[in-house]
Amino acid sequence: KVITNMGSEQFFMLAIPILYWTINTRIGLRIGFMLLISNGVNTMIKFLFHQPRPFWVNPEVKAMVEEGSFGLPSGHSQNAASIWGIFAHSINKTWVTALILLFILLTGISRIYLGVHYLTDVLTGWLIGFILLALFTRYETNFITWFRSQPTSKQVTYAVLSSLIFILIPLFIRALFHNWQAPELWVKNVTAAYPDAEFKPFALSGSITVAGTWVGMLLGLIYLNAKKIKYTPNGTVLLRVLQLVIGLVGIIVLWMGLDQVFPDGETLIPALLRYLRYALVGLWVSALAPLVFRALKISRF
Repeated sequence: KVITNMGSEQFFMLAIPILYWTINTRIGLRIGFMLLISNGVNTMIKFLFHQPRPFWVNPEVKAMVEEGSFGLPSGHSQNAASIWGIFAHSINKTWVTALILLFILLTGISRIYLGVHYLTDVLTGWLIGFILLALFTRYETNFITWFRSQPTSKQVTYAVLSSLIFILIPLFIRALFHNWQAPELWVKNVTAAYPDAEFKPFALSGSITVAGTWVGMLLGLIYLNAKKIKYTPNGTVLLRVLQLVIGLVGIIVLWMGLDQVFPDGETLIPALLRYLRYALVGLWVSALAPLVFRALKISRF
């Protein structure tokens, strides 16, 4: 479970701000955007193939962790290959790459051991993850150069429109299979495994989360760039710890606090509010928190 959790969205949601605020801005951003791209693509492919997990079709397989999305491809395996791959590419040291390749292997094995994926799910996840890694590292510099050359108004427009891609493509795929119904055996086994959970493998909540975070992070970076503000982690260890505490409190307030206030569901209003909530989280991470650090004089940039 420790290994599998280090490939989870929640782990990276914590690791990315730590990297960005206190250690290395560039690595934090690279990992952050790769996380969003990988999760967005993973949802699209899961919707397209809508394949079951092992315990959905065989009650003798006991899932040791809770999972409600489709099985193919393994999101944890894909994230491990793409996101940890970006980390290895950023550090560019042989021993780091070797350790990360071992961890990627162990992540895939953990998903099979925990009963939530077939071997084919894991292999497909690795394949897609490494493809995303190759594309990201190949076109990253060209894209950043082009994007920064655009007027601020166009940058904002592109940020919003690109975020909608993460919602519209899964929505379109789901519409293609609007008559699809999960086999009764799947529903029965999932209900037996998680009595208190609803079986909604075609839920769009994950896509909305990615879209909101994407636009928030981009808008924050666009603002900093327009104001010619270049944030670089600095200060003593104590000051960096203080930055981290303040930053994480902000995430908790926006992420968990607003979750208690905003309604849940996939109708228009809850979906818009979810998009807004995660946009605020992304904006806080990329720009608002660093600006607060500067205002409190615990970081200079």
